[in-house]
Amino acid sequence: ELIMKKEILIAANMDKIYDEINALIREKKTNVKKVVNDAIISLNWGIGKRLSVELTGNNKPEYGKKVVAEVSKRLEQEYGSGFDKTSISRMIKFYQEFPDFEKVATLSQQLTWSHFVEILPIQDELKRDFYAAMCMQENWSVRTLRERKKSMLYERTAISKKPEETIKNEIKEHILDSVQEDAKNATISWLHTTVLPAVKEVADAYTVALQESAGKETGWNKFRDQCFLPTLI
Repeated sequence: ELIMKKEILIAANMDKIYDEINALIREKKTNVKKVVNDAIISLNWGIGKRLSVELTGNNKPEYGKKVVAEVSKRLEQEYGSGFDKTSISRMIKFYQEFPDFEKVATLSQQLTWSHFVEILPIQDELKRDFYAAMCMQENWSVRTLRERKKSMLYERTAISKKPEETIKNEIKEHILDSVQEDAKNATISWLHTTVLPAVKEVADAYTVALQESAGKETGWNKFRDQCFLPTLI
């Protein structure tokens, strides 16, 4: 019987150890994905910004096109097809459509580069911002975003019939609400994964100490602990 109890205890401990390590792996994988996604979006935005300079100002259009063609050719040779002419042109458009990096950084908390690629062809700025905000608010996958666009969700919503300034304000509120929700969820996750286990560990240690102390008592103290200690722990 004692051996069986030990085996049960070991099995329970193994489950606990496995669950803790599994949660740690999942957390770090999520963190890595986020860091990589942020880096890709930041890099593509930065490339688009730098090359946009060559396409504007006093530079002639022909000069800018030659620069883009030559730079994309060299980058593709060194880094692969992710930097071909089509990809570089998309980065330029990305910067031109989203020149505010703070806005990009906010959206990239939920949107991947693939989301932005799907949104960029939308010509109407309000419509584009609407889909970006909805991706953030509803945590849409790229596939869901594509389906919503195809179904003309924006055109079917009441928001598209409102004045332009009202639409802009409501979209900003959507993004803000999503950021606040993310912050709340992150706090709750931290409480569950870090704070509560630490509190439980201290409480368990205190309980063991009480039980050990109670086992050494005699007389009235022993009677007290036998009657009242179980109701406290």
